[in-house]
Amino acid sequence: MSLRRACRTTMVWGAVLVSASASMAGCQKDAGASSAAPAEAGAVEPLCVETVAVAEWVERPVLEIPANVLPNQKLVVFPKVPGTIIEITKDKGDPVAKGEVLLRIDPQPYEDAIRQVEAQLQVARVAAAGAASTVDTVTPQLQRLEALQQSGVVAQSQVDEVRTGYQQGVAGAQAARAQAQLAQVGLEIARTRLADTVVTAPFDGVVAERLADVGALAQVMPPTPVLVILDIARVRVEGAVPELQFSRIDPDEEVEVVLDAYPDRPLRARISAVAPALDPETRTVPISVVLENDGRIRPAMAATLRVRLRAET
Repeated sequence: MSLRRACRTTMVWGAVLVSASASMAGCQKDAGASSAAPAEAGAVEPLCVETVAVAEWVERPVLEIPANVLPNQKLVVFPKVPGTIIEITKDKGDPVAKGEVLLRIDPQPYEDAIRQVEAQLQVARVAAAGAASTVDTVTPQLQRLEALQQSGVVAQSQVDEVRTGYQQGVAGAQAARAQAQLAQVGLEIARTRLADTVVTAPFDGVVAERLADVGALAQVMPPTPVLVILDIARVRVEGAVPELQFSRIDPDEEVEVVLDAYPDRPLRARISAVAPALDPETRTVPISVVLENDGRIRPAMAATLRVRLRAET
């Protein structure tokens, strides 16, 4: 660098430092006064600096998650066997108790099937008894002939003929017993199908929908829906936590549930379930809480889950 250029650079930095010193001095002198005269051309505007104390605090923000109310259980009632519906005991809005009869299918075809299988079973049992009696009759004859044949009194061909009859009798007895057992299984199946003509409620609830009427022909494939039952003694409130906030969720922390229908009556509950995987479309993690229903909560209500996140300093 030449001597002339170095001197010029030094003069520029000196001017900057002088201007800054003058600005700070002006800021300290005239902090409370208003500027009276316009700034001269090329003058540097004063820079005022304020100092503050650095503080440390713990932050626990509340995450608000849109949510929906779902029934604790939902069941679509289908007949277990095909046939004509002769009775539906419930209608929309009716309460349902566990074990209560919901509908009946015409039992006549299944009662006829039981009588038919019972007759087949009886025939098979008679055949099995007859075959067993034949074996019991032939067995001592064969034993006697075998003894005489060893003494040379009876020819071998005569013994072979009786032995063949004996073997056929044993095979016939076994087949008859198998047929009787098969008929017995068929009778048990027929009785089960007759019992399936009556459909009962698996849990306490309320009928949400009635989808069929008496006289309709119910199918099994595809199944014919008849009733929809909801268990709303308890309800589930489900929402989804954004992926970036999920790590700050405390599963042991209580969640505040605010129903849109009752914004001034929030409820509290703990997280009951967390999905094992994210929703790939929304990049969120579904969570849910379970609430005891006091009678005012209805499925499909809108709600908000207020989740307090883990503390951060």
